[in-house]
Amino acid sequence: MIPAGTVITYQAKLVTTWTQTSDDLVSGVTSELMQQNIAVRDYNLQGPSLLDKVFNSVPGSQPVPYQLTMTLQTRADFGAAGDVQAITDHAIYNQIGSLPSSSLPNMTLPGGKSQTTGEPGQVTPKPEETIADKISAFFGKLENGFVLIVVGVILAVVLIIAGKHKGIV
Repeated sequence: MIPAGTVITYQAKLVTTWTQTSDDLVSGVTSELMQQNIAVRDYNLQGPSLLDKVFNSVPGSQPVPYQLTMTLQTRADFGAAGDVQAITDHAIYNQIGSLPSSSLPNMTLPGGKSQTTGEPGQVTPKPEETIADKISAFFGKLENGFVLIVVGVILAVVLIIAGKHKGIV
């Protein structure tokens, strides 16, 4: 049994639409969990960059998962830690339309010491380089050269226009 006041670390990998903000997601999940006697004490949501989100919205692209870590505190007794996990998974599902891959790596009973649950924590491996990363790197390398080319083209256009006004060209 999980008594009221138990603090649980919840970790999940999830994929959401690129138009939804992290504030919207966490606000919706927090609201649903409060109705189920689970409080969100704090959270950390890490996800892809805006450019990755845009490229991930292209059909056929591989979405980049978000990593969500929340510290939850039960406000009522629950039958098992898996019940809290299932309720939280369902709250996330209601917000994004897909179930997350989640775990509860740590739990602290009221008045007790922190203990591991035996579940592995969610480890976020170094992500593979995405198309957005490659494009950003490409433009980053070309940025200085590109700026010089643009300035040169503008200067050439100005000289041609000025030359036409003076009858040179």
